[in-house]
Amino acid sequence: MDTVSRLERDRVFSPNKKLGLTIDMSAIPYKINLNTGESGKQTLVQDAGAGPFPNGFQRPKITTYWLDDNFFLYTKYNRLPVPGELSRVDVHLYDIHYKKDSVIAVLDSVKSGSGYPNDIFLKDQIGQLIYRNGHPKKYHLVDTVSKRLLEYPYFQLGHGFSSVNLGSGTNGMELRYGETSLGMHWLRTYLVAEGMIAGEYSDQGTNMSYRQGVKVWSSKTNKWIEIEIPSVCSAIGWVEKDNLWK
Repeated sequence: MDTVSRLERDRVFSPNKKLGLTIDMSAIPYKINLNTGESGKQTLVQDAGAGPFPNGFQRPKITTYWLDDNFFLYTKYNRLPVPGELSRVDVHLYDIHYKKDSVIAVLDSVKSGSGYPNDIFLKDQIGQLIYRNGHPKKYHLVDTVSKRLLEYPYFQLGHGFSSVNLGSGTNGMELRYGETSLGMHWLRTYLVAEGMIAGEYSDQGTNMSYRQGVKVWSSKTNKWIEIEIPSVCSAIGWVEKDNLWK
């Protein structure tokens, strides 16, 4: 039986799809509920805060992330009594089996006002768990074993490629291959393979709404090749030369 009410939002399912987390926003502080088909609904976290400050017309959001079918992460914002819309963010690890809630990391001063994005947990292209706080946008490597956040200066794109400033819009992004910088680029999308990276590119300082074409870098040539393509374009992938139709 589905026990989720209209005041519960952001349902996130466990990997086995048998458990669901929802945020009860009927009162502040918000609560985190666990919904199961067998046991119905139970409240795991009585005080999950109230999320970051409202962002536009969206209500504050509590970010959750399942590590497996027993553990999940969530963030709690503690608004600071200082000017500048600042919060202290506590990153929590919750053990469902033992009903144990522990803080694994603290970010002392994070912007969380109107116009700032929500935080998020995500995986990079080599499977590492990353936490990105809202503003200033910064990525952290999540170490759940040692219960800490680690510095994460280069977002791993796969196959030895990384970005110093991933998805930074008009400021561009510095790409790297191993320890070598490939310069600043304005890419909307990208694909990587062994020794190669390609993506849709725009002019320097643009907002990426207009793409000029596709650019490709290869470790064999050690240079960029730009292919101007009018209108919509996309990098699909690569094929081996011997597999091309003759």
